Amino acid sequence: MMRRLLLLALAAALCAGMTGCGETESAPESTPESTATAAPLVQTASVPFVLPYVPSADFSPLTGENTINLALGGLIYEGLFTISPTFDAELTLCREYSVSEDGLTWHFLLKSTTFSDGTSLTAADVVSSLNTARQSTRYKARLSGVKDVTASADGGVDVTLASQNGGLPQLLDVPIVRESGDPTLPLGTGAYVMRTEGEERRLVRREGREEGLAEIPLYAVEGDSMLLSAVEGGEVSLVQTDPAATGALRFSGKLDSCDFSTSVMVYVGFQTQKGLCKDTELRVALQRGCDRDSIASALLSRHAQSAALPASPASDLYDSTLAQSLAYAPGDVGEALDALGWVMGDDGVRVKGKQKLTLTLLVSSENSTRVSVAERLASDFQSMGVGVTVQEAEWDEFLTLVKKGSFDLYLAETQMTADFDPGALVLSGGALNYGGYADAEVKELTAALRAAQGEARPAAAQALYAGLAENPPMVVLCFRNWSLLTKRGQITRLTPSQGNYFYHFSDWIIQTEKEIVEDG
Repeated sequence: MMRRLLLLALAAALCAGMTGCGETESAPESTPESTATAAPLVQTASVPFVLPYVPSADFSPLTGENTINLALGGLIYEGLFTISPTFDAELTLCREYSVSEDGLTWHFLLKSTTFSDGTSLTAADVVSSLNTARQSTRYKARLSGVKDVTASADGGVDVTLASQNGGLPQLLDVPIVRESGDPTLPLGTGAYVMRTEGEERRLVRREGREEGLAEIPLYAVEGDSMLLSAVEGGEVSLVQTDPAATGALRFSGKLDSCDFSTSVMVYVGFQTQKGLCKDTELRVALQRGCDRDSIASALLSRHAQSAALPASPASDLYDSTLAQSLAYAPGDVGEALDALGWVMGDDGVRVKGKQKLTLTLLVSSENSTRVSVAERLASDFQSMGVGVTVQEAEWDEFLTLVKKGSFDLYLAETQMTADFDPGALVLSGGALNYGGYADAEVKELTAALRAAQGEARPAAAQALYAGLAENPPMVVLCFRNWSLLTKRGQITRLTPSQGNYFYHFSDWIIQTEKEIVEDG
């Protein structure tokens, strides 16, 4: 219609010009045919930034369990600290803190701020939230070392520990909430508040917060198929995914992907109490027989960072120099095995006397990616004369076998806390110490890392990792990445972190409209 109006207007103007020439003027012998082309029309179309939510699940960041709804918490709630993409603890609701001489009592002073209903944040809110978190499924394990949380006379909060932990701030990105009329949606101090109008929900930027989108519509999804359809159909602008997880959704279509570091460590554990891997020198040799780079790039499709130490390469605890000394070196492994008396047999498997160097690698069959990693490890070790048989087991059986110690090697992963405390893996009685590992020096070095604070932590971590390299309980392979999938070209400058996918959200560049050009 617009194009037709422009052409009619142009024709009218031409006619008016011809009438004004007058009859007394001589007409040219011939008049060339007029060829006019309308200018292209430029219009703008809205491209809203929309996030998914699950109506049937609650939004409580402390007791909720739905990962889609929990993700929205990064916009609604804040903790004493925020964990950066490099696993640093940044002051948020805490404005400053101090630690007692014995390292057991931490005193946190609070920032002056309000909840979304305008009421002021108090120490009682922090105490209540942390104590609720200590009993919750999501935070109970990481806060197990907390002995007590109390309000102090100066309006601050005291956290008392059962034992020293200089990495406590990395554990305190726990959302601080206040109860509201809706137990499934407590009040938060974040930049956004959720509003409900009929069946519609949206996040609205709080008054006084100047940065970020004014509002964010929410799109209801129930079940994986509906989420998949909403993302691929463009109804949803962003979704978080764990590409290597068991049963992960496979999104297709035109989507941008932004990977970010996590504390999910993939590793091979040793049986250190019996069998061939009881030999420390053999374990030392084998830890250089894993092609970590190939595993991260080829088998995990680059959704991982190869690592040789039990800390993410993104963390300042990671020692690149030490890690390089543990890098894949099949030639060095062969020389070390020769020195230990393991000579190559006629069938390509090393022997020592009448004993063959054969090991069983246990892996859960539910995760096809992990099975592929196990098979790759077996192939690499075979090239060095180490016979490795991959034993697949369904998840329940896998757990039973590792807890019984029925393996030489097992392939697994675990999500470490942001302070990268390896105690559960390397200390006697540790919840993940399935191989029965024990080392008095490593125990002391682990305690030293826990006691270290601030700038002293990297050096303490380096000393511990050096001790583990000399008597390894496991071989670290990599740390997995997660991804944010977004509409093609809509969002740039994303900076997600494991603890908050919307880290520094106000700095993101989000296109909420686009130009549509139509020919004239």
